[in-house]
Amino acid sequence: MSIALKDGAVMVSFLTSDWFPKPEIHWKLHGVFVTADTSETISNQTNGLFTLESSILLKGPGQGYVYGAAQHPVTGRSTGFYVTISDEMFPRLSSWAYAFLFAFFLILGGAAFVFFAMKRQIAEKEVLTFRFCCLILDWRKAVMNPAYIRFSPETAYPELSVTGDLLTLMNQPPPATPAQSDARFETERCCLGFPPFTDGCHYWEVEVGDGLEWAVGVASPHLQRKGDAYMFRPQALIWCIARFTDAFTALDTKESPLPVVGGTLEKVGVYLNLSGPRELHLYDSRSWDRLYSFTDVGQERERVLPFFWLGKNGGNLKLKSQNGGRNDNEIN
Repeated sequence: MSIALKDGAVMVSFLTSDWFPKPEIHWKLHGVFVTADTSETISNQTNGLFTLESSILLKGPGQGYVYGAAQHPVTGRSTGFYVTISDEMFPRLSSWAYAFLFAFFLILGGAAFVFFAMKRQIAEKEVLTFRFCCLILDWRKAVMNPAYIRFSPETAYPELSVTGDLLTLMNQPPPATPAQSDARFETERCCLGFPPFTDGCHYWEVEVGDGLEWAVGVASPHLQRKGDAYMFRPQALIWCIARFTDAFTALDTKESPLPVVGGTLEKVGVYLNLSGPRELHLYDSRSWDRLYSFTDVGQERERVLPFFWLGKNGGNLKLKSQNGGRNDNEIN
């Protein structure tokens, strides 16, 4: 009997000689008959007797209790051996090897993740850089050639009035009762500006002064003008920032405080970009600090109008005077 390692398994071999007639070889693992893994080698000795060799492969721990025997075909008598193979005989990786492999594949996976993440970040950074440069260029063009915005008296709330040059919205009723129209706000103290915009980049400034209640932004011409009171939100087709006494707020889906330096904001710069993603950016025109940005402003190719609101404690709102304009046709 011999024991050897072969291809990651333990091979148990049984060699017996001087038999006549040829005996039968039997193998048992834990009391169960099994078939030999290698063919029996039978040879006739010079004296006419037989020599036999057989072997089985034990492929893993738990198969170590082995019985091998040669049985005489006539008398039925057998001779053999029992052997127990320790689990330590079977080749296996040490716990250190498993730990090394785990750490290796973990590091390899982490390196691959970092590589692809960095590659993606670089690509995204390039796209953002290009887009930022385009935005800066469009912004500079718009600032250098601001839109000529005017207040629309036909839309003003009855207790608000617009001066004759259409550049000041005053927090007081007009001398004569304004005529009723579908374009006029009757619920909220609002007023729209003109002209409307459907594409391109546009910039204008609104002087809010020291008024305590005001809102500046843009709106869809389809916003609510009559009926029950409502909140100024993108869901109401209004994108604006506002002041409520001491609080400067962006009236987005969720209200957000504005980063107003020194607690004062006298003039608001409005930059409307409809050339790509429809965006609205509002600035403190004194410092050029960005106050807030809105995305998804209205539907594609839909008109957008300047929007204004004056609370009862608000002052007057003033627009910048300019000779001529891009579009003198008022659209309510």
